[in-house]
Amino acid sequence: MFALNLASVTVALGLAASSVAQLPKPVLFSDGLSPHVDATFMANIQPQNITSLVSRTWGTLPEACLDYAHGAGLKGWDIEVYEVTYSDCDTPWVFCRHHEAQLSQFTMGQLFGRLPVHERQWVRHVMAVPGGGSAYAVNADVVFEGNTDAVSIFQHEVGHLVDAYNNGFSANESPAFRAAVAADTCVPDDYSNSSFAEDYTQVSVLALYDIVAPGGLNSTGANWSCLANQKAAVDTLQRNAMTFGGKCDRRWSDSPSVEAQLRRGRRTAMPRGELDPPPYRSDRTFFKNIVHQFPAAN
Repeated sequence: MFALNLASVTVALGLAASSVAQLPKPVLFSDGLSPHVDATFMANIQPQNITSLVSRTWGTLPEACLDYAHGAGLKGWDIEVYEVTYSDCDTPWVFCRHHEAQLSQFTMGQLFGRLPVHERQWVRHVMAVPGGGSAYAVNADVVFEGNTDAVSIFQHEVGHLVDAYNNGFSANESPAFRAAVAADTCVPDDYSNSSFAEDYTQVSVLALYDIVAPGGLNSTGANWSCLANQKAAVDTLQRNAMTFGGKCDRRWSDSPSVEAQLRRGRRTAMPRGELDPPPYRSDRTFFKNIVHQFPAAN
């Protein structure tokens, strides 16, 4: 494993302080990450055991899920809601799924359950809707649009929330990560050049791969030394959450339940929970060359 080059980082801090100066950079994988990592993820990460899966009675859903449905032009009454409890966390996650979503209930549970629990614990709700292969994270929720059935995609979106919340500050905005970007000569893929936040989460995908793959990142056959400083920075900032094992030690309050037939702008403010997530929103990521792992539900 590479160590963070502190000398290079110190020099880089003085050389570049803006995204214009540090991005874009050449890419390690021009065809995206999925073709290089997802088969190995599936082979080497077993999903956490689901101890309980309870479908909620139709007619109510988390307010956040209703908002995301309306934002996609969908109806609240077409959303299925169910509670998923994994063996490593006694508190269930509330999943929301549009009945025409390409991700099945089974696929959502299997992919989310393959991530380390100390990453999953920063997620409030998981949602799947129809779409063309994109996803985003917002206010501690992750929303998957279309057939995004890959561990790398789930890690990317959950990684946004770990970036935002795990350290009590935005890790991608930290001097250590910004300096690491400046010191390196490449980023993981084309999408990493979109912003520091997207670069950070794509590096987190490679960091997870390095943990689970026999031979680590060297097994990809790519010379990843060109992003070694970024990888080391993400390890320092996030590896505590990416280590497998243990049980959850914190969770957010669920979004309050509302009636499914409510229309946008036609409801009163709901009481907030004691552990509501701070506001956050990532960009919507459109993933390319996804190596699909499960049959599409629709």
